[in-house]
Amino acid sequence: VSQSRYQLLYFHLLNQIYLQGSTEADIVRMPLLHTYQSIYFQSDIFKRAMNIRTGFDVRYYTKTKALNYSAATSQFYLSDKSFGDYPIIDFFLTAGLKRAVLMMKIDHLNQGFWNKGYYMVDGYPLPDRVLKIGLRWAFYD
Repeated sequence: VSQSRYQLLYFHLLNQIYLQGSTEADIVRMPLLHTYQSIYFQSDIFKRAMNIRTGFDVRYYTKTKALNYSAATSQFYLSDKSFGDYPIIDFFLTAGLKRAVLMMKIDHLNQGFWNKGYYMVDGYPLPDRVLKIGLRWAFYD
């Protein structure tokens, strides 16, 4: 595992790299390389009354042989199909104003650009692109 953080003025980069392997790669199936990067801009605006953070989260897995799943037996079993070698990109925006924080995130922003979906288990796609909106409000007594 390698983790690093970089900052240049208001721009930030968080980088995590996982390198993993197994002597029994035909049985214990996992990607050789898994990376996570968060690239974002963070600053105070409106005379420091509001803090904003906006950017992208990117996950990437190298191609690996997948597993199949049998719902009837609730068991995973080995497959010859391979999945991976595809980035998953999320966009986010947060705005903090005193005790309230507004949040917006688009998960899997690039869904459908390179292929129809993304799989980790054969026949069970990961969720499609989705917009999430939230509000966090701190109440004090």
